[in-house]
Amino acid sequence: MSAKANKDAEIRALTGLRGAAAIFVAAFHFRHLITEPHIHWVLHKGYLSVDIFFVLSGFVMAVTYHRLFLKMITAKAFGQYIWLRVARIWPLYVVAVIAGLAVATFRNLPIPPHSILFNILMIQGWGLAPSINTPLWSVSTEFVAYLLFPILISIVARGPRFLLLFIYLGCLLLVSYLTRIVPLDPTRPGILAIADPYSLLPVFRCVAGFVLGLVAWRISQTKSGAAMASSHWAGAAIAAAISILFIVNANDLLIYPLFPILIICLAQDKGWLAKALGFYPVHWLGVLSFALYALHHPFLYGVEPFISHMTRGLGRLTSPAAYFGLTVAGLLLLSITAHFAVERPARLLMRRLVGRNTPPAVKD
Repeated sequence: MSAKANKDAEIRALTGLRGAAAIFVAAFHFRHLITEPHIHWVLHKGYLSVDIFFVLSGFVMAVTYHRLFLKMITAKAFGQYIWLRVARIWPLYVVAVIAGLAVATFRNLPIPPHSILFNILMIQGWGLAPSINTPLWSVSTEFVAYLLFPILISIVARGPRFLLLFIYLGCLLLVSYLTRIVPLDPTRPGILAIADPYSLLPVFRCVAGFVLGLVAWRISQTKSGAAMASSHWAGAAIAAAISILFIVNANDLLIYPLFPILIICLAQDKGWLAKALGFYPVHWLGVLSFALYALHHPFLYGVEPFISHMTRGLGRLTSPAAYFGLTVAGLLLLSITAHFAVERPARLLMRRLVGRNTPPAVKD
């Protein structure tokens, strides 16, 4: 049994991984601000950070909530679970939607009223409308996975172990299908980037990753999984392999299967990589990860232009490095403010309403 099976114990390495993924996807969207072409080459796979989120989310949900549904799925348990998920994401999510709406209004972009409603309700990503704050499509699709979680965790947790292999391969086949059905760039096959807001393909992308996270959790509970998670080199080796595949622009289908393995390797907070990801500054980025992710897009189009305008008259501060540093500092300040002013107090208040104050396994 995993040493981190206790749902009350935070897995700091996974919190840090979430922070690293949030920074990576933000940098991917900010890459046009960077003039160094070699950095562009490193960032061009940043969209896969969203898939790391999906796999990580499935793992964390299994660690934190699997006991609620192992024996029976009851209306009471399901209602409490959904309330806790809404408490975790919806308050800051609404603020992020409003921020996106403010930026769209400033840029004179038309937003239909029904789209605003769908976005507020977190259902726009179900093939109904574009996200007003573009990255929030993943939060909307992930809510589908949350709704399916009681059934999915029952299958993964109760099923025979050989079934895990079929589920794993089935998810990878679905991912393979997604890379082929919507080729955003025909010259670069195997790209997992779904952009159509009026289809269910983004939901399929999310659920595939989420289920892989559930499978990773089940494997982490076995002796072989625990041994992998206890290794001092396995996590670093997998991370190095992912990094190399990123740099050489490998087919996404070669990279994607490594995500659940990486998370298994980090599941017990042991090893060199786990210690690095659990290091305070990286861990703190994980604490801020949802605010970073939810607000970086409106910041990019709403605040960054003012930073650009301001730095044009500041002499030496107009260097690309200083300009990029000011932009990153501004985003971090906004995220810290949102975390302490909205995300954290709203979550604690809503959790107290159902008498649940237990901290999650990952500060997601």
